Amino acid sequence: MDHQDLKPVIWHKTEKKTKPKDIHEARKLGIDVEVEKKYFGGKNKSSKGNLIIENKAKIEQETENFKIDRVTPAFSRALQQARIRIRKWKSNTK
Repeated sequence: MDHQDLKPVIWHKTEKKTKPKDIHEARKLGIDVEVEKKYFGGKNKSSKGNLIIENKAKIEQETENFKIDRVTPAFSRALQQARIRIRKWKSNTK
C-alpha cells in the first residue's frame, strides 16, 4: 500500500467576483457602477445567428458544382482488412 496516496483532498470553490448584493451596496454608497450584460446572456440563442444567414447567401450565390469522389468497394474492403490486421497485431503484442 506504499503506492497509494491516502491524504485527504480539499477542494475550495472560487467565489464569483461580484455579487448582485455587492453591486446594490455600491450603488447605495454613490459609487459609479457599470454593468455589462452578455449579448445573449441567459438566453438559449446562438451568437452565430447572423453568420448562418450570411453563409447561406454565399452558398446560394456559388455557381460551381461540387462533387465528392466516392471510394470503390474494393478499396473499402482492403482498408477494413488492413485495420483488422493491425488490431489483431496490437492485441497479440500486449
